Amino acid sequence: MAINFDVIAARRSVRRYVPRTIDAEAVARLRALTAEANAGAGLALQLVTDEPDAFGKSFLAHYGHFKNVRNYIAVVAPDTDEGGIAAGYQGERIVLEAKVLGLDSCWVGLTFKRGKVPVDIAPGMKLYALIAVGYGAESPKPHKSKRPADVSEGYGEGNEAFDRGVDCALMAPTALNRQNFRFVLCRDGAVTATAKRRAYAALDLGIAVFHYEFASGLKVSRLSIS
Repeated sequence: MAINFDVIAARRSVRRYVPRTIDAEAVARLRALTAEANAGAGLALQLVTDEPDAFGKSFLAHYGHFKNVRNYIAVVAPDTDEGGIAAGYQGERIVLEAKVLGLDSCWVGLTFKRGKVPVDIAPGMKLYALIAVGYGAESPKPHKSKRPADVSEGYGEGNEAFDRGVDCALMAPTALNRQNFRFVLCRDGAVTATAKRRAYAALDLGIAVFHYEFASGLKVSRLSIS
């Protein structure tokens, strides 16, 4: 089974997990996916398994409502706008592939102990976030969403592929559910994607662009943070 619209629709940000070791085949697949992402986009994503301390007993974990998180992907990428966008794009691909494997996940930007994450961060790189992964112990409801007109220009004007892409981008997880992105369909048919500069803007834009391109079958020609 590959990523499809049912997988995207079923994905939720899950914070509570059952205390179960991830199946060996699923771990192998996640390692392969992170290796592919790193090789193709110059990233340094790293899968960490059976590690209790980053989300251990702390105010941060309690505040974020996380429980039994022992497996996660450390999202390490170049400390640039382009690096953040690529990290979001490739990380979300892995999030959805994980859902295909029967795993739940959650992008986490703040509510973990950065000093307890056992990963290598080379000069010029940055730990943007973690992606918690495992077998969920909850079934969260979907968050409220903005309207397509709030996040796009050209929606509903006859380009069905563009409309599908925007609809799917609105299903993407973003920091604090801000949906801080905008897709514009230009007169020549090109599509641009932008986000306002704020915390996690590049990461969120990359996540949204993956959803857009997957659903529309179109490539975004220009991405920027302003």
